[in-house]
Amino acid sequence: MKQIFNLFLLSILFLTACQKDDEVIIPSKPGPTDPVAVKDSGIFQLELGLQELHAEDSLDAYITVVNDKRQPVLQNKPIKIGKIGPQAYQWRSQEIILDKGTYSMTQLVVKKENKALYATPLSTSRLAQNIQIGLPQQQVLTNVATVFRPQLLITDETVGPEDFGYSKGAFQRNGILVNVQAAITIGGVVYDAPVLKFNLTSTFSNGETVTRTIERSSLEEEIHFSEKAVKFEVSGNIWNTPVKKIVTREEVEGENLIILEGQKSRKWLQQEETFLEVMGNWQKQSLTLYQQRTDGQLKEVNYYQKKPQSQDLQYIFTDKGVYQGSTLIGVDRIDPSEKRVGETRYELDANGQVTHIIENMYDRTTTSVLENGISTEGGVTDVYMILDNGHTVHYAATFSGGNKVSYTAATSTGGREGGKFQYDQMINPRFTNKLFPDMYLSHVSKNNVVGRNSGYSGAIPSSVPYKYEYEYNADGYPVVLYTYYKSYQSDADMYRMKTVYTYSN
Repeated sequence: MKQIFNLFLLSILFLTACQKDDEVIIPSKPGPTDPVAVKDSGIFQLELGLQELHAEDSLDAYITVVNDKRQPVLQNKPIKIGKIGPQAYQWRSQEIILDKGTYSMTQLVVKKENKALYATPLSTSRLAQNIQIGLPQQQVLTNVATVFRPQLLITDETVGPEDFGYSKGAFQRNGILVNVQAAITIGGVVYDAPVLKFNLTSTFSNGETVTRTIERSSLEEEIHFSEKAVKFEVSGNIWNTPVKKIVTREEVEGENLIILEGQKSRKWLQQEETFLEVMGNWQKQSLTLYQQRTDGQLKEVNYYQKKPQSQDLQYIFTDKGVYQGSTLIGVDRIDPSEKRVGETRYELDANGQVTHIIENMYDRTTTSVLENGISTEGGVTDVYMILDNGHTVHYAATFSGGNKVSYTAATSTGGREGGKFQYDQMINPRFTNKLFPDMYLSHVSKNNVVGRNSGYSGAIPSSVPYKYEYEYNADGYPVVLYTYYKSYQSDADMYRMKTVYTYSN
């Protein structure tokens, strides 16, 4: 019995002598190809504090290390890290062997199965102010292990690699990728309004809620929702219209699309003023006044223009709508002497679509036939014009998403032109005001032109518009438009015009 007792004591002493204070759960052992420390080797380790407990015994730390010449010696290199103890927030890597010298760590991302969990901000990044020990971190490596201890921040859905000062490809942003759009109905027309700012309330399984404001600088900037939430409330104010929608996580993951719907009354376009820029000063060129009927349709349009012999604008003519009940059947043009100098008459089909436009102006008549109707959501509208001198014009406009995206025009005398248009998502006041239709389909696009490319053969214009810049009010309507013109032949900038819009409620 005494002999057995002595053996028991010896085993206890042996185990006690082998115990370490900071036992590391080694995630993996060095393989046969791993470098072996020699006299001239530099050795370093990572010691990291993670902000959450993890069930895994090992994670991957992707690091970038450069030498004193700023040359990368480890580029996005995965290094295994393991817990210090079975239940711990502290993690440590194995020893990494390099040549002796001075090195800087310039990037650190901790991942699980290629999903980023933590990262360390660079000192020049937006998140640098949230930590005390960031990157780059410089150390002199010798044959005695040096420890890098950068602080980490969680990489949740609210931050991306750019917030840490890294390139976009450093890691994939976390969270559920969601597309948030708005559909605002104005006067029966649905606008896909741009959503740049909204409030997001995320509800978690324990009932806790977190509210944050998401604001992005462009529509291309991605939106991510929390992967841990079970319900989301999206609310905001789009074009002075309150919108809100509540969706579950399953709904978001199934569609990845949230549409905020709302309705608002249209604002009536009251007047347009145009100005020409001359040596840095704006000189008024024209004024257009719009008047509505009591039923909201356009009653008349009054035109004023600047003439060379006068500094003031001169009244030119008025276009007055001709109605049968509430149906527009024509427009009369009245000059300053109250004489009718022109008229336009419309023929409609059973659905109220314009099929013919007959225009008489100063004893000249143009008859236009519209084929396929004005299908603004998609398709081509062909307009065949017959002039009183026998010549013809074929005008074809292609529509998509409610806008005229391109056109071609060809005359029987050999002249040709064509163009393409680009649009924003904002409100075109000429469309919502339902201006009088013309044979060139000038007012049928619901959004505003932001770019245009045109080509001509035969008669070539001296200048063409090519760039448009808008200032918008909170209701989504333009209040100022700058239109830039260039020479068609040389592409040289020539001048720009300013249009100022005024509205009534």
